Amino acid sequence: MEWRGRRPQSAELGKWRVRRSVHRAGREGLSIDRVYLQSELSGELEGRKALEATRVRVVTAPGAGHNVMLDNLYAFVAAVAGTE
Repeated sequence: MEWRGRRPQSAELGKWRVRRSVHRAGREGLSIDRVYLQSELSGELEGRKALEATRVRVVTAPGAGHNVMLDNLYAFVAAVAGTE
């Protein structure tokens, strides 16, 4: 969502949250290989079990912070390639 220099109204934020949850629900039904890559420093992923129940591979990059690709390139490549 683009903010365009002004603070969004609460109704706009509510619409964005609904759209985001609808998109997530739509992705959960896909039959392609899917991976959720997170950094170890992010802590435990809220909703991890729900993602795994819908066949989403949840991979945690050890020692990585906000930018997984720069912090642990090998874990990033392995997760994307499906070889982790």
